This record gives sequence, C-alpha cells and structure tokens, in this order.
Amino acid sequence: MDFIYLFLFFISSIFIIYSYGFVLEKLLNINNNYNYNLGEKGIYAISFLLSISLIIHFFIPINYQVTIPIFLVGLLILFWNIKSIFIEINFIKIEFVLIIILLLPFIFIKYFHDDFNYYHLPYLNAVFSYKIILGLGNLNNILIYPQNAWLDFISLFKLPIFENNTSYVLNASIFFFFIIFNVEKFKQNNEKLLKIFNALLVILAFVLFSRLKDYGLEIIPQLILLLVTYFILEIYLNKEINIEKNIEKILIFSMTAIFLRIGSVSILPVVLIVLINFYKQTLNIVYNYKLILYCLTASTIFFIKNIIISGCLIYPLSFTCIEESTLSWSIGKEIPEINKNVLHSFSRGWMFYAKEKTGSKEKFIFNPNKMTMSHKEYMNKNVFFWSKYWFKDPDTIRILNLILISFFIIIIFLIFNYNRITFIKFSKLSKKLTLVLFLFLPQVVFWFLIGTPSMRLGGYAALIPIVLLFILIIICKTFTKDFEIKKSLIVLISISSFYFLYKNIDRILNDYDNKNFNFNQPWPLHENLILNEDYKINKINGINVNLRLPTNKLLMGNLEDKNNYILHCGNIDMLCTPVKKFKCIKNIEEINGYILIKKDLKNCLDIYNSNVLY
Repeated sequence: MDFIYLFLFFISSIFIIYSYGFVLEKLLNINNNYNYNLGEKGIYAISFLLSISLIIHFFIPINYQVTIPIFLVGLLILFWNIKSIFIEINFIKIEFVLIIILLLPFIFIKYFHDDFNYYHLPYLNAVFSYKIILGLGNLNNILIYPQNAWLDFISLFKLPIFENNTSYVLNASIFFFFIIFNVEKFKQNNEKLLKIFNALLVILAFVLFSRLKDYGLEIIPQLILLLVTYFILEIYLNKEINIEKNIEKILIFSMTAIFLRIGSVSILPVVLIVLINFYKQTLNIVYNYKLILYCLTASTIFFIKNIIISGCLIYPLSFTCIEESTLSWSIGKEIPEINKNVLHSFSRGWMFYAKEKTGSKEKFIFNPNKMTMSHKEYMNKNVFFWSKYWFKDPDTIRILNLILISFFIIIIFLIFNYNRITFIKFSKLSKKLTLVLFLFLPQVVFWFLIGTPSMRLGGYAALIPIVLLFILIIICKTFTKDFEIKKSLIVLISISSFYFLYKNIDRILNDYDNKNFNFNQPWPLHENLILNEDYKINKINGINVNLRLPTNKLLMGNLEDKNNYILHCGNIDMLCTPVKKFKCIKNIEEINGYILIKKDLKNCLDIYNSNVLY
C-alpha cells in the first residue's frame, strides 16, 4: 500500500510544483519562444516556493498548518488551469508517460543520502518545530550553509503519513522537469545542433545521475545550470528567438541555482559576458519591473534569512559575516574562516595528502597533526602542489567517465554518418560554436581554482557544457550539412534509458534478494536513537537541548579516535547538537516566541582546533 502512496506523492509533487511555476510565469510574463514549456515552469517554481517558505518561516514554523494549505492551494491552481496543463501534457503525452514509468524504480531507495541524518533531517526538524532561529549556527554550524535553501523548499512538501520519509522524492520531481524541458525543446526546435544538445543532456542525465540516493543538495543546482547553458547556446544558434526573454530566463535560473548552491556563482562570468555582448537587450530588461522586483525581493529574502541564522550573508565566507559585537547572535568571522579552509582543502585532496603523510588507512581524516600541514597551510600551496593529491580522489574517475561517454557518442554519430564524412574546414557555424566553448571556459577555471573542484560540487555543470560543445564542433566539422541524427539519437537514448532502468531495477532486486526491501516499505527507514543511550537532554533557561552522545549509530569516522568522528542528530527532536559542541553555546533564550542562541567563542575555537568538523 505504501508503494501506492509513494507513487501518488511523486505525481502530486510534480503537479503542485507545476502549478506554482505556472503562477510565477504569468506574474512575470516570461513565456516566450515556444508554445509548450512545462519543464520551465517546474524550475520557475523552485525560487517562488523557496521565497514563500522563507517568508512564512520568518513568522511561524513550517508545520502541517502551512504545508497542507500550500498543497491544497497548489491543487486549486491546478484545477483552475486544468485546460492549460492538459494542452502541455498532450504535446508530449507519450514522452510524459514513458518518463514517469522510467522514474518509478528511480524513486525506490533503501538508504538516505549520507548527509541526510547529518544535517538534512535535523534542519527539516528545526524548520518544522520552530520559526526561524536566531544564531542557529551557534547550535551547529552545519545547519547554516546557504545550500540548505533546498531544504527550505522541500519543507513545504512534508505531509502527514509521509513525514520526512519522502523528502528525497523532490529531487526526482525536479529531475523529471529537467528531462521534460529538454524533450519539449527538442520537439519544438528547428535548429539541428540545438536538438542534439537537448538530446545529449538527457542522455548524460540518465547515465550520470541514475542514483537518486546520491542527489542530496548537490545535483539539482547543477541541472539548472545546464539549462542556463542551453539558453545561452540558443541565443547564439537560433536567430528566431527573443533574446530578451532568454536573458530573463538566464537571470531567473542562475539566481535559483545560486540560492541552492553558492558555488553556482561560477556561471556568473559567463552570464556577464552574455549580458555585455547583448547589452541592448539587457538594458531593455530593466523596464521589466516585475522581473527586477521579483529577483531583488527573492534575493533580499534569501540574504536576510542567512543573516538571521548565522550573522553572515554567505556562510562560510568570513568577509560577509558581521562581528558578534554588532550582532549578538552572529557566528563571527573566526569559525567561518576555519570551515572555509577545511571544505576547500578537502575538495583539493587534503585527505589524500594526510593519508600519505601519516600512513593512515582510515577512510576519513578530518584533523591535521604534527606530520601534516594545517588546512590553511595546504590551501596556501599552489595548484601544482595540491593537484597531485586531487588526482588521487576517485572523484576524478567521473571526469574520465564523462570523456569516455563523449567519445562513445561521437563514434555512434560516425557509424550512422560514415557516408557523410567530409572533414571540412572551420565553417561559420563551427567558429561560432568554438567561440561559445571559449565563453564557458571561465566557469571551469572558477570551479577548479577558486571554488570547490569536486564533480558533485559544480564539476558537472562546469564540464558538461565543454564536452557537449566539443561534440557539436566535431560533428559540425566532420559531416556534411545533411548529416543524420535520428538513428544516432535513437540508439544513444535507448542505451542511456536502458542503463538508467537497469541500474535502478538491479539495485531494487539486490535489496529485495537480501530481504532489505519491502514493497510495503518503499522508502528508507530511520535508525532510532534512544534517549539516555544515544542522546541526553540538557536545559538552558528551560529550553531543551538534546545532546548527541558518542555511540556507534549515525556517525562518520571512527569513535576510537576521539577527535576523528562526526555525530549525527538524525531524527532527534531539535534543538540537538553533539555533546562536545554544547560548550560552544553561551546562552539560549526565547524572545517573543523566537529562539536566540549565542556562542562561547573561546570554548568553540578549542573544539574546532581539536575536531574541525565536529
């Protein structure tokens, strides 16, 4: 029976998201070049619902008194505009049904994402139980990273029966809209190269993002950035489109991706070049006061929320943080700087460096010792030093996979166009594609040298456009203008779809054979943490603080090394923090229904000096 509930939740979430995207599109008047854009509406809804969630949370918790009305209003919008959605679905009715069927095994998972019990679930519990908490970072800094905006978005979809068990399904819903976006553009586009680009985005999505468990908070913003890439490419290749409307969509989609993952700012150099290149159309957008007002309002709400929970505009960028002397609940500048150095050094191979220097066989090494450099010292080394350790990270295999897939795609096109091979010189079109390819190189440079050079933290969004543009250039240079795409794409889409389906069905069958999967329990189970065994209750000014005790449940690292593990609060009621971190809290008080948490900087720095991520 729960399988039916899961399916209904998945379908209903798609239609509810669509309905709010429909409203935003009408409010901003951003429908343009194509008659059908169901996929776009799904992406529009993210920033719209996120803003709604944050505004409400300023005043009340996001509990069932909020989520049920949000759901019902979405249904009302849907029924009121049923004719419009029927027309859009009818245009892609076969593809719509096939994609839904293809995604059914995708939404069956046994395990939550590795970070779910670390900070996803604790954050959702905090949002559900309390209105916005002043100084939330002083309870646990992992709860105040900007990417938790995705959790603010999905908090609106917590419903009775499902609780937080199906929060991961929202990733599948947005993935659905990503696929539909490309299907719609493929069917409506007359430009052959743009059709190939849309098809290849679908093919790569099926191959590279086939495990829903791995999505976490990292994949969706990258998918949105890939759609920004499409809008940019369309400006240069399609002479019939309304450039102003595409720029509007680039701005909204880029803003949404940045809200969901601050590393998405890597796209800004590319966007800036496009805006300058088409400055006349950009200037005309200034007169679209609705769009400008929406973007300014949504951004202001986003940054106000960050300041309230952390005292920083963007955590952990210390230069954006307000001193505690000015804002009593601010986390200050010292701790964010430590966290930034840690996270950036980890993404640049610090753990592999530490393992080499110490000879450790542990899976995780969080803290430096006498044999290693500190994270800050490591960060100060040049790219030639840290890149040799970065290459040891298995994450680099994903880059190799992407390259191998691109060669396979080229081979398939060669097979079906062997009689159209001409190896022509650079044409006007291939030169334009090369120009666009160079346009996206600053994004790669930003990701690798300035951001966090990990595939899951922006690498896919940075490298996929380069790979796809390279494929388009090869096709453009190698074949005559009448080259064939239908057979090539049928083969590639079939292979990628079957791969996607096989990976998910095989995973389910393995779980079922091992008696770990039950069709009456299609979502992951929570591991219960027991009072006075896994956690205890302490009080500050009459406010309960649940302290997570060091037990072999829900943790990362090794308990035998007292400073090399991270405890997860899981489904413990908020407020919850690891027991050692209790020293970070100077005071907790309730003011007019708002919880305010202040830190003890000296004790907190002592903790971070012994365990940088604790």
